[in-house]
Amino acid sequence: MKSAFSKSPILVIDREGLIGESLCLKLSQEFLIVFAGRGGEVPFSGKFPTIPDNKYSHIIFIDEKGQDLEILPKIIKKVKDINANFIFVQGMSLAEEYAADKIMRVCPGAEIAIFGDVFDNKLILGREGYKSVINKFIYQAQRFGKIQVMGDGLRGAYPVFLPDVVDGLIDLVFGIQKKHSLFYIFPKHPVSELALAHMIQKINPEITIDFIRHDPRPKNIFYPPNGEYLLSDKYPLAQKIRSIDIKKNPSAGGRAQRNNLEEDTKKIKNVPLFIIWIMIFLLFSPIIFTVLFSFLGLNILYNAKSEMDKGNFVNAKSSLHLSQTFFYLGKQTSNILFFQAKVIGGEDNIRKYSQSLDSGLKISGNLLQIFDSGTYFSKILTGKSENPSDDFAKAENYLKNSMVALNKIKLEEKIPASISQNLEIINPLIKLLSATTDILPGILGMETPKTYLILFQDNLELRPGGGLINSYGILKLNQGKIMEFDIYNVDDADQQLRGHVEPPFAIRRYLSKQHWYMKDGNFDVDFAQSALSVANFLLAETGQQVSGVVAVDNTFVKNILQAIGPVYVANYKENVDENNFYKLMQSHTQNKDFPRSLYKSIVAKPIVAKTAYLLIAQAISNALTQKHLLFEFKDVQNIFTVNGWSSSLWDERKESGDSVNDFVGINEANLGLNRVNGFIKRQVTQTVKIEPDGSLFGELSLSYKNDAAFEPNGNYKNYLRIILPIDTLLNSLSVNDVSQVIVDAIVAPQIYEAKNFKAPKDLEIEKTIETQKAIYGFLVNVPAGELVRIKIQYTVLRKNVFDPNNFSYNLKIFKQPGIDILPYSFSLYYPDSLSVINSGGLKKEDSSLSYSEKITGDKNLIINFAKK
Repeated sequence: MKSAFSKSPILVIDREGLIGESLCLKLSQEFLIVFAGRGGEVPFSGKFPTIPDNKYSHIIFIDEKGQDLEILPKIIKKVKDINANFIFVQGMSLAEEYAADKIMRVCPGAEIAIFGDVFDNKLILGREGYKSVINKFIYQAQRFGKIQVMGDGLRGAYPVFLPDVVDGLIDLVFGIQKKHSLFYIFPKHPVSELALAHMIQKINPEITIDFIRHDPRPKNIFYPPNGEYLLSDKYPLAQKIRSIDIKKNPSAGGRAQRNNLEEDTKKIKNVPLFIIWIMIFLLFSPIIFTVLFSFLGLNILYNAKSEMDKGNFVNAKSSLHLSQTFFYLGKQTSNILFFQAKVIGGEDNIRKYSQSLDSGLKISGNLLQIFDSGTYFSKILTGKSENPSDDFAKAENYLKNSMVALNKIKLEEKIPASISQNLEIINPLIKLLSATTDILPGILGMETPKTYLILFQDNLELRPGGGLINSYGILKLNQGKIMEFDIYNVDDADQQLRGHVEPPFAIRRYLSKQHWYMKDGNFDVDFAQSALSVANFLLAETGQQVSGVVAVDNTFVKNILQAIGPVYVANYKENVDENNFYKLMQSHTQNKDFPRSLYKSIVAKPIVAKTAYLLIAQAISNALTQKHLLFEFKDVQNIFTVNGWSSSLWDERKESGDSVNDFVGINEANLGLNRVNGFIKRQVTQTVKIEPDGSLFGELSLSYKNDAAFEPNGNYKNYLRIILPIDTLLNSLSVNDVSQVIVDAIVAPQIYEAKNFKAPKDLEIEKTIETQKAIYGFLVNVPAGELVRIKIQYTVLRKNVFDPNNFSYNLKIFKQPGIDILPYSFSLYYPDSLSVINSGGLKKEDSSLSYSEKITGDKNLIINFAKK
């Protein structure tokens, strides 16, 4: 399909003009428009419209009831001659009279849209082609105050509001690529005519409903099958109908004229009274206009929020401008009102009201700045900026100013709840942009070109850094513009490695791999360290140097699919969406190139759905907090480490006499060469007892349930690592309530690879120290369909002098990247001599505290104690 953003005009052909005129009005904000129809620039010539001679990016032919099909061959010929996008629009028919099949045969690239019974907030029954049941009901209700329902009233109807038809067609113009060429612009579920009559009656209860027994119409309404619905599944029909002025009575015009004449006569006779009313108006106008402008400003601000939710950013920005104007006018009239209030001593109330107006003015203004910032960033990334450095400075300045101002207003609790909720959803993304504004120019290549390694991690085959690396991308930026983004199969790079790189113990011992490659490079529990290893592999294997590493996993990809809609993977002839994504990843386990092909299809798909941008922002925000999106940058890593965007073991807490710092992390590596992690359910329960000397006694219970129903490829071969404070001693370990004898793992390859080597019967545990943490690793096998329980008891020794009079217990829970949800329960027991000053949100009992949550990201629990 050609780009919807061509400079060529768009031709809209619509004899009746109802839909065409509204469509042209909206499209004219972005495109050049030529309209062929009654009242258009090119009028109808005789029976059929002429086709103006020009080159068009799109030709949209609207034929309400199949009245103008004779001209269709000429239009299709024109489409082919100029290589335009063709959209054919037709109303629903009582018989199987549709041109869809014919059009798709002779013009395979065409898009066909079938719309339902169109209605508007003004009566359109008189328009040719719009004599549907809902328009007849509206006319009857307005004209006679009653609705006549034919038959039993159970015949289905497909009403659709005119603006929704126009919005649906605009979606097609902007190039929505779905798996069909046929689209429906009517509700997925029809409403009965009786229910429709009741909806209209609710607007004006005085309207009555009558039945006409005889109904000569066919029972069924036909439309071509296998189309794609453009409206939401739950179309708010009742809400749309409420916008109609049902109470309007066409016959009331004469009475209104007579009433106006009588009023004019009274005004002439009462000139002194008129002057009095002017004086009263001048006296009360400040309060009237202040209330009016504040009401309008607030309502339009809410409307802007609603438009943002729908992805209508042009409308949202216009609403914000209008809201800002009304708040400004309200602020000015409130100043006059303030002086009036001082006379009667009520200035305090007016001052509070004026402050609310000021907050509204700031909110709308700062949201506009965010829009402006986004516009500049978009121009830079797409290469449309004529001066990237200047535009970046503007974008950065707008973003900084708006974030500071909105955070201040938020702290004062002056942002409306619904708007605050939207900001809260994307708060992690806002936090990322705010924290990195000073280093963004360097990251985006504003100073020197940058190259980044993008890792696609398959968390269905979980690894310490988030998942097995099946594919990787090379992203090149210059002056903020994406110069290149290519995706490769990691096996192709690994085949180029020359020489030996010693793999980690678990990979060599339990995967039987004597060499280490990029595919397994993210084996460190600290992602920042894993990223450095993978970048070194890339350099050794391909010679490509990078300035940083960005990693995403399947969960992130699934959420992006939810935002942008389904994609077609041509190599495998598969349509992939968020619902079948995991299933297809499982079914293509043996096709190692499937993930790469999928990622390339996602990157290649244009973002066309209006709501996609907000959903993408939300997906990025969630991924940041849930560790499905990770960063490691060569020169500016500290900011990302401190904010938790690198899944680093770095710990900002300091040991002291008045704090007891605890740490727990569960890290898994699937060494079974299978994508079984989609079937694994886990539960973590931790109990900690604070001893009088400040040391800790802990018990960690893990349960793994493997719901895979196939063997042997369904078994979960898990190299499990438990991350605890550095001064931890392991006391005991049991598997399925059977106590294990613990021995040091045999880590020397020359021993365990010897022909006569026999593995110990006891449980081998590898202990390592990293970033002031003790890490205990051992192999756990969870057969398909079975449950395995592990219990570990340990002691954390106290090395600093402990002050029992006043101290805090601080537990950091470290969640592994690639795991979606970690069900976690925690209990803390403390000596009777202590009292809890601040429970940190934990549930308090006699001498214990408890906490339970499905953890999606790192978590800190802080409890303050004092001696009784």
